[in-house]
Amino acid sequence: MRRLSFLICGLAVSSAIVSASCVSKEYPVMETYYDTEYKTQYRTEPYTESQQIISTTEGKDYLTPEIKWYSTDLSMEGYSTTWYFGYTLPTHDVSRTEVYFRRDIKQLRGVWRTNMSRYVWAGEEFVVYAYDTSGMEHIPKFSSSWRQPEDFEHHVSWSYTKFGEPYRLDVWCNWVNSQLSEAKPLSEGVYIGGEALSLQTTGLTKLAILVAGVNPVFSPISSTKLIWSDEVIEEKTVTKERLVPYQVPYEIEKQRTVTETKRVPFWEAISGE
Repeated sequence: MRRLSFLICGLAVSSAIVSASCVSKEYPVMETYYDTEYKTQYRTEPYTESQQIISTTEGKDYLTPEIKWYSTDLSMEGYSTTWYFGYTLPTHDVSRTEVYFRRDIKQLRGVWRTNMSRYVWAGEEFVVYAYDTSGMEHIPKFSSSWRQPEDFEHHVSWSYTKFGEPYRLDVWCNWVNSQLSEAKPLSEGVYIGGEALSLQTTGLTKLAILVAGVNPVFSPISSTKLIWSDEVIEEKTVTKERLVPYQVPYEIEKQRTVTETKRVPFWEAISGE
């Protein structure tokens, strides 16, 4: 029994001596861990936006002259008969006017008066003049009630009585010539019956057509057509698609070096093992 007691005491003393001779030492060790990272992906999503839609509208309109007359006193290029057609044009982005002449037109030379019918047919050609009269008034036909405009200076070189009042025909003829000289010429040419005159009339508001040297009994123009086009701008909501980025999380395995502390005998710590 005494021996056993000595043995236990010896072991306790030895353990105390060994424990007292141990120290703490740090060791680097590799540790595995997981980290969360993000990557960018894309998905398609619809959206709406307002857009301007430009379309073209086209059309054709037949025009009626706002004023039409003929004169056997207004001489042009030696012809004793002149027709005048004054048109007011609708406003369009782009327009072209086509004037169609009667097929049975014949050129007239000679004299035509209300009190006589003396003329000769000289062929099928006749002369046509076209003017841009935008910003001007249409030229009226001469009549006994016509009065000289205040801003037009003209002195009658001769006069006689017609219908019981001073004759102002020469003043009217000079005034017509002054108006046409201020207008912008668009076309001048020789035509025959059945042909057509085509004019670019974009931006014009008024148009004058003069036809010289045809029978005053029948209008030389059979029809006048305006061919036009307009741009139409509309606001329209349209649906489109676009790619939208978004973040997707995922785990990744990583390793790192950490320090681990252990109790080792002091001679091992000293030896660096």
